[in-house]
Amino acid sequence: TSLAAARDLYASAAYDDALAMLDGLASATRARDERQTIDLYRALCLVALGRPADADTAIEAMVVRDPMYRAAGEDLAPRVRASFVDTRKRLLPTIIQRQYGEAKAAFDHQEFERAAQGFSMVLDEMADPDVAPQTAQPPLLDIKTLAAGFKELSVKLIPPPPAPAPVALPPPPV
Repeated sequence: TSLAAARDLYASAAYDDALAMLDGLASATRARDERQTIDLYRALCLVALGRPADADTAIEAMVVRDPMYRAAGEDLAPRVRASFVDTRKRLLPTIIQRQYGEAKAAFDHQEFERAAQGFSMVLDEMADPDVAPQTAQPPLLDIKTLAAGFKELSVKLIPPPPAPAPVALPPPPV
């Protein structure tokens, strides 16, 4: 069983068989990108089988796993594309708030590099067109201001890398 075989089953409209294969693939430990592809095809199969609630659950898992993930729009039916947008609009504000809290906790623990990365991620997600209108009002507006300030401060507080060890010179010839 492979992802390519599951794609072939999906392409041939063998949705139940593709879904069974994808479920088997999903149960194994996978890289995040591969897991996203598996869940995308799971969602497509579930939509084709008339199981929109299950498809929405698969899409939610994808957004939670990688909030910046965007499925290739030209390959998706308008209904699936709309489901992605709706799910992202619904989940991103909560994900952003959680990630801000994690970045702030890192800052409070003086883990400035991790904090700076977290605040950057928050700001990147807030620039996403699916959530941008919500960032113009509280609480995301406040989080945006705080994340920008804490990111700048975190970057300034990252300690410089240690200086290279001095090279021992050989003793001078006698």
